[in-house]
Amino acid sequence: MADVVLSTINLDVFGGPSAVDVSVDFGQTGQRGTRTWVGSGDPSGVLANQPIQLFDLYINTNTIDPFYGWLYQYILEIGSPTWVRVLRLNPSQYSAQISTAFTTGSGSVTIPISLLTSDAGTTADKYTIRYNIEDTSPIATSFTYTVDANNINITVRAASWNGTTWSNLNGVSRDVHFFISYLSS
Repeated sequence: MADVVLSTINLDVFGGPSAVDVSVDFGQTGQRGTRTWVGSGDPSGVLANQPIQLFDLYINTNTIDPFYGWLYQYILEIGSPTWVRVLRLNPSQYSAQISTAFTTGSGSVTIPISLLTSDAGTTADKYTIRYNIEDTSPIATSFTYTVDANNINITVRAASWNGTTWSNLNGVSRDVHFFISYLSS
């Protein structure tokens, strides 16, 4: 095999430029993009003197307003621009673990409506109730509920399996996990 030896007198080093200048200020200036506004109350009043444009967004942060936490969008509706509610950002939900006393298979819990909504005159069909009872044995359960002016009244019926028979929970307390959602209009 032959030995090959390369030799050179010059050393060339190649690299990028020391600075890069990118010019982005050419062409016509377009309209600004969508802006998200935040305010306390109805956007029609709050943003009356602001430079709003179609497709701008607005979040209502007024905690005593019936539309607190709603996202609005400024869109054309029936030919004229208007603010339209598009999404509730904080759904009306309640979650709690409540120790419930059972007597002859029945336990009752009362949950204030004010923990879910400030809407007046709510009806039972506006609520979704899910629950789970903690126990070391299998439990069969059912529940009923009513809604009055101030409260959601829940009655849970429960029986446990001891390996051979079902028996109503009686004279015991169990932790019941409730998750309640309210569907606002």
